[in-house]
Amino acid sequence: MRLTRRAFVAASTLAAAAFQSRWRGSRVWIGPEYWANPLQDWRMENGVVVAQAAAGRTLHLLTHQMTESGNAELSVSIVPPRDAGATARAGFRIGIRGKLDDYRHALVLPTHWVDAAISADGTLAIDDAKSEARVAFNGAVTLRLRVDGCEATLSAGKVRVTKKIRPAGNIALLAEHGEWRFRDWTATGTQLAAHPEQTFGPVLWTQYLAAGGVLKVTALFAPMETRTANFEVRSGAKWRTLAEAPIDPMSRTAAFRIPNWDSTVRQEYRVSCRWQ
Repeated sequence: MRLTRRAFVAASTLAAAAFQSRWRGSRVWIGPEYWANPLQDWRMENGVVVAQAAAGRTLHLLTHQMTESGNAELSVSIVPPRDAGATARAGFRIGIRGKLDDYRHALVLPTHWVDAAISADGTLAIDDAKSEARVAFNGAVTLRLRVDGCEATLSAGKVRVTKKIRPAGNIALLAEHGEWRFRDWTATGTQLAAHPEQTFGPVLWTQYLAAGGVLKVTALFAPMETRTANFEVRSGAKWRTLAEAPIDPMSRTAAFRIPNWDSTVRQEYRVSCRWQ
């Protein structure tokens, strides 16, 4: 079969927009592609994301948002909590928007969203639309959300529910009331917009002070297993390491002190670390 240029471009665009979680290790911070609400209620255990959830706990995917048109499919493997109550549920929260048209605003001040979740009793629901049948939990259940334009279908095995929605906005995992476990989160389709530059961490921010020929830099890191960081300056087309510092396990900061610093020369710098 001959592949036309249009088909090749379409396939390449679809592949670029696809997402697949690559979780491994054990730590509090999930990774630079994610925003946990709140941080302390999410953690990684041997490559499995665990939510110790109260109401409305979400793990946003920073690098992808959903648009109004096209199609998309999200899937994730879920293990329910033991002895879960009637209000326990988990799944997806999509179309997350705030009053400002910015994905970062929707992280902290959301005003609109759509929940597509499975309850601990096996009922599937997209907002107020619920499945008549129930999913039988026997270990992990794979939850799939198919969106075609404004029609969403949530399914697990042969059980499904469908509802008209407004999908444009952030996408996230949702967990409520109990210890839910997630693995193998994927997303693909033409309705996804990929922005790989939209990450946060492991270096969260830096501040510096230059005085008396000495440069002092403090860097703040996400909570992770990395123990050291480097202070580097650009030298032509390459980066040169001037100092290495330990990352304090409590404050998650590294303090650098660079003597003989010429403050009259403009210098590009960065802080780097190997986090996994």
